[in-house]
Amino acid sequence: MPARPQGPWPAAFVRVRDASAARRRSVDVVVGDAFEVMLADLPGAGYLWTPGDIPPGLTLMDTRRAPPATDVVGSAQSQVVRFRADRAGEYEMVFTFGRPWETVAAETQIVTVRVREHHRRNRDD
Repeated sequence: MPARPQGPWPAAFVRVRDASAARRRSVDVVVGDAFEVMLADLPGAGYLWTPGDIPPGLTLMDTRRAPPATDVVGSAQSQVVRFRADRAGEYEMVFTFGRPWETVAAETQIVTVRVREHHRRNRDD
């Protein structure tokens, strides 16, 4: 498994490895945290993941492509979508996998985000 992306932010990380089946994933973060959703896609065949409506307690920060794991032309890649948790609550984000010119999604991925107000404190604090 590739290393977790590094950055100047505290990041929760959700990896969706299999775009061939709809699965439910979840992540727990604290208000102010940034987190990433990494989704395997096939951009060479025109298939991309698109986030649906972003819940009001979350902010879409950016979308980028992770470096491919192989040099094989047309192989699967990963799309990384980065969000910030702005408000406590539980949110569902829906991502659809398909080609922009087609009207029906090939797959759907649901990511549940649970946002807490503060980090849990250790008993020794």
